[in-house]
Amino acid sequence: MRPCAGNLERQFDQAAHATAAAMAGSAATRDLVCLQETKLTDDAFAQLLGEQLVNRGYEFALHGDAQWNCVAILSKVGLDDLVVGVAGAPGVPNPEARAIAATCGGIRVHSVYVSSGRLPSSDHCSPSSIDWPPSLTT
Repeated sequence: MRPCAGNLERQFDQAAHATAAAMAGSAATRDLVCLQETKLTDDAFAQLLGEQLVNRGYEFALHGDAQWNCVAILSKVGLDDLVVGVAGAPGVPNPEARAIAATCGGIRVHSVYVSSGRLPSSDHCSPSSIDWPPSLTT
């Protein structure tokens, strides 16, 4: 299996970068692509990229909302036993779209977004981004 992962956090045009990450360069030859920080709802991602991904042999699983975070798994080797989110994960007011997992070609794969390490006092650091990583251990 040939994997690839990409965090899209610092891109101004998230959709264009998601397309580039999945379709161009070495990612286009990958069996498995994990994306973080797509910042697209599931419907918007599917509408924008779905046909292109399917035409290139990818199945895809999404966990996104209209604001922050958002993760995806693109696979040419199958997507089974899909789990969206992490049980008990914090969020305001709802758990955030930070994790998705699936079995791809017999291997359990997790695409997880964890904040970039900003100081807790930063205006860009929400309480849930600090409280979220410990939920991965439960």
